[in-house]
Amino acid sequence: MARRDRNRSPFTRIGFRGRLILLGLLASLLAALMVGTIGYRATDHAAREGASALLAAEARLNAERVMAPLDTMRTETEIFARLPIIGLMAPGSGLPEEQREDLKRRLGLVFSTLLAERPAYFQARLIALADGGREMVRIDIGPGGARALAGDALQRKGAEPYMAPLMQGLVDHGYFSAVSLNREHGRVQDDAAVTIRYVQPVRDSRGRIFGAIVLNADMTRLFGAVAPHLAPDHRLHIVTNSGDHITLGHEGPENTLRFHGAPDFQPLDWPGAGHALTAEGQRFDADGIVAHALTQPMQGAAGPMPLTVVVTTPMASLLAPVHDLLKHTVVLSVLAGALALTLSFAVWRLTTRPIKPLLALTEQALSRHASGKAVALDTTGDAINDLKGSLVAVLDNLSEASDRARAMFQGTADGVMMVRRNGTITDINPSALTMFGYRPDDTVTLEMLVPPESRIAHRALVQEADIGPQGRRMAETRPIHGVRADGSTFPIEITISPVEYRGETQFVAMIRDISVRAATEAEREALIADLGRAKADLERSNDELNSFAYIASHDLKAPLRVIDNASRWLEEDLGKALDEDSLENIGLMRSRVARMERLLDDLLIHSRIGRDDRVHEPVDGDELMAAVRGLTNPPEGFTIGIDESLSRISLPRMPIQNVLLNLVSNAIKHHDRTDGTVRVSVEETPKTYVFTVTDDGPGIAPEYHERIFGMFTTLRPRDQVEGSGMGLAMVRKTLATVGGEIALSSAPGEGSRFVVTWPRTAASAAAQPDKAA
Repeated sequence: MARRDRNRSPFTRIGFRGRLILLGLLASLLAALMVGTIGYRATDHAAREGASALLAAEARLNAERVMAPLDTMRTETEIFARLPIIGLMAPGSGLPEEQREDLKRRLGLVFSTLLAERPAYFQARLIALADGGREMVRIDIGPGGARALAGDALQRKGAEPYMAPLMQGLVDHGYFSAVSLNREHGRVQDDAAVTIRYVQPVRDSRGRIFGAIVLNADMTRLFGAVAPHLAPDHRLHIVTNSGDHITLGHEGPENTLRFHGAPDFQPLDWPGAGHALTAEGQRFDADGIVAHALTQPMQGAAGPMPLTVVVTTPMASLLAPVHDLLKHTVVLSVLAGALALTLSFAVWRLTTRPIKPLLALTEQALSRHASGKAVALDTTGDAINDLKGSLVAVLDNLSEASDRARAMFQGTADGVMMVRRNGTITDINPSALTMFGYRPDDTVTLEMLVPPESRIAHRALVQEADIGPQGRRMAETRPIHGVRADGSTFPIEITISPVEYRGETQFVAMIRDISVRAATEAEREALIADLGRAKADLERSNDELNSFAYIASHDLKAPLRVIDNASRWLEEDLGKALDEDSLENIGLMRSRVARMERLLDDLLIHSRIGRDDRVHEPVDGDELMAAVRGLTNPPEGFTIGIDESLSRISLPRMPIQNVLLNLVSNAIKHHDRTDGTVRVSVEETPKTYVFTVTDDGPGIAPEYHERIFGMFTTLRPRDQVEGSGMGLAMVRKTLATVGGEIALSSAPGEGSRFVVTWPRTAASAAAQPDKAA
């Protein structure tokens, strides 16, 4: 027996229980090794992916921060282009030069305020397309503050590259120009800033582009002011489509802007240089450097201009957390192995346990190991990886949303503040502080912003406010005023919305300074009042004129009738005692009395033109000209020709009948022969009827073309042509009241041609006066 024991191998001499324990120990060590290996690989992969995801999120977040000042620059320029005073400064607006200069001064004040608030902006201009692109308004910022240029200091900028697309009519929208050095009088100065410009076309009241607002920004200061969200050893690079670049670190700018036109210019050297990029971004790594880059579009004149945003970091720095995590994984694996050895030793010590359960446990462990299902940590590793990815995505989204909300809160042009029901201000944005004249480190309370006489009432309103979720404007029927730090007041507009924040109802107040709008409305109200007074004066003057014309016509006719009757009585009483000269004189007197009566009648008719609000029945052109022919009663030898075009129209009889009657009568009355022809025709356009009255009379010299439309005017003595000289004056006044026109084409010996433009709206108004009113 002893010999057999000596001949057996050491493994067989251990015994069944020892062999079982040894197998358990080996299985535990193998399981620990497998768990450690799988955990190491899974952790390495997850950590590397997480580091890349964080770098990509950091690039996207910083890209938004880089674009924020460019978006602000574009938005502010577009707001200025929509100011009402811009269109009024357009050539041909009809404003007196004095008012246009005042509008330019006011626009300059607006530009000065903007430049004072935006340190990166150094020049704001309104440039006209006319006169070679001459500057209309220009404000420069310098050590002494804002300075307005005028007179010869205003330059022509039409030949500058940033104005060329607009001058050539190639664009009708706003755009960023290519980065360049600022030029004055066509030359680059020694201290010229690297400039980015935004050009926004402006339009007149008829929608035509007459110029542009151009905002210049120092690109170094514009991007240098970006507050990057970076890890301590990460770098943010901003690269333009021309290769200009600036680098920002955790503490801010690390160098000045590298301009592509500088003699010592060196392009940015990074792993992805020269590769095509997308807005989603792409990762590159080379020479121990990892970079994540993406492009952001800037609107250019010919299309989007890419702006590349790159975040770089050393590979060792990016993977440092990975290496730390892997060290921890190795330590855990070693501890797991040690724990397996400890447990195996404990099993060895528990020899009093029944062998059957131990064998069952061993077989179960071996069978699970053989099937490859022994490592539960494998599944746990995948879950941790999934959880890590989800956690990274959630943190990324939360960080992005928080930064976006803060950027909107800080960057909005309106004042925004959050207020508790007790009136305490919990947050206030820079625009509100600037609006009320306070610094960021000042302590501001709600009562400091409200006029003293309104503070008690305002406090009660805040405490008892019942505002729906959609919010509402405060005091829509009365003006609201705020109080600046210097004690001055100014009109404001406030919109309040309730929000639930940390279990408490607070109010978000959106505040807008409406000083300019209030001043504009006051000017408009004053103008309306002036127009009302002018209208009343005009109506009173018209009433007085109408009364005078009626009195003159009525009272002056009475003595005329006495003179006419007296002449008849003399003729009857003296009878044959009157010689031929006396009879001729009496006849001449009667003709003068008749002429005076016609003159008074025409004067009364002239004063009543445009005051007839009766409804006139519509007639066709043939019926209208039949009435004109009947009222004219042309002498034998005269022909009134009516074009067939008149049969196709229909319009109210009055007052067009009087217009045509006067023109036809004049043509016959002033004809130089006993026979002649007068022709009447009409042409229809979408908005007018164009009547033409042509005769073959003596014609009218050009120097009299305007004079003949005056009152009491005739070109021939009244002894030769009987008439009051009011006919053409009544024609012109009638056309003026309906918005029509009359034109004369004539020369001595060539006859005359009168062209009357009669609006269709006048015809509709005469037929339906209630609708016209």
